[in-house]
Amino acid sequence: MKTINRKIVAAICSAAMMTGAAFAPSLGIIKDTALTASAYSGYINGCHWEYEMDITGYAITKCRNYQHLQTVNIPSTINGKPVIAIYDNAFINNSESCAQYIKNLTMPNTIYKIGSNFFKNCDNLQSINLSTSLITIGDYAFYDCDGLHSINFPDSVKQIGSYVCNWAWNMYDVTLGSGIEVIGANSFARMRDLNNFNSNRSEMLWSVGTGVLTNSKWANNRSEDEMLCIGKNNRVLLRYQRCNTNPTVQLGSNVRILADGAFNTANWNHGHWVRDIYCPRIEHIGNSVFGMVPNARVHLSGSLMYVHYGTNYNTSVPPLVAPATAYFDLP
Repeated sequence: MKTINRKIVAAICSAAMMTGAAFAPSLGIIKDTALTASAYSGYINGCHWEYEMDITGYAITKCRNYQHLQTVNIPSTINGKPVIAIYDNAFINNSESCAQYIKNLTMPNTIYKIGSNFFKNCDNLQSINLSTSLITIGDYAFYDCDGLHSINFPDSVKQIGSYVCNWAWNMYDVTLGSGIEVIGANSFARMRDLNNFNSNRSEMLWSVGTGVLTNSKWANNRSEDEMLCIGKNNRVLLRYQRCNTNPTVQLGSNVRILADGAFNTANWNHGHWVRDIYCPRIEHIGNSVFGMVPNARVHLSGSLMYVHYGTNYNTSVPPLVAPATAYFDLP
C-alpha cells in the first residue's frame, strides 16, 4: 500500500507540473500522510523532493528532476528547518531522479553528510559547490562523473568514501581540505586527466585505502619516484617502489602514515631483496602494507607504537606488519 501511495503522489505531482496546476500549499510543501510519520514530499526550486526528519532537520532521500532542469539548487530549509543531509542514491542516474540532466548543482552550507552513490554515473554534471559544513562523503559519490573538471573538498570534510571520483576521466584538478582524516580505497583511481592533486594542507590525514590514485595521470607521472606521498609535508606514504636491489629502506621523519598496501604494489618485483625497513616516525600502519617484502625486518619506534596502539602494541602491531617482521627497536 505504501508503494502504491508513493506512485500515486508522484503521478499527481508530475501531472500537476506539466499542466501548471497549483497543488501544493503556500509553503510549497506537502505531507504524504499515507506514508510513515517522518516521510514527506513536495516541490521546491523546480524539483520534486522526498525527504524525512534527521536529528534537527531534514534529509533529502530523492530528487526527482521531472522538468529536466540543468541548474538545480538543493533547498536550504523545509518547513523552517534546515536541510542537513543527503541520503544514499538521492541523485543517482536513473529514470526516477532524472539527475543525468543536471549540469550545475548548488548545495546549501547546512548539509553535513552526503550518502553513497550521490551523483553516480551522472556524466553531465559540470560544477558543484559543496557545503562548507560537509563532514562525510559516501562511496561512489561522483563515480564516472565525466563532466566534472575539478572538485574542491572544503576544510570541514573529514571522511571521503571509496571510489568517490573513480573513472571521472575528465577531472583534472582535485583539492583536499585541511581537515581530511580518512580516504577510502580507489577514491581517485583511473582519472586519466588528473594533472593536479593538491593535499598540501591536509594535516589530519591518518587513514588511506589501497589504490587511491591507481592509474591516475598525476600518480603515473611519478612512476619513477621511489616514494609517492600525499598530505601536508608528505605525511602519508601511498606507495614505495624501486628497481634496485638495495636491502635497506630508510623512510624520512616526515612520513607518519603507511597507507594500505604501501609496500605491496603488484608491479614491484624486487621486494624479496629488502631486509630492513626503518620507519622512525610511523604512527599508523594500514592494511596489507608489507605484502611484497616478506623477508623484511620493519623497525618501528616502541614509544610511538605505545602512544598510538596502546600498552599491547607488541602483540597488536605484528599482525599489521605480516608477512614482514616487526621490531620495536627505534626510540
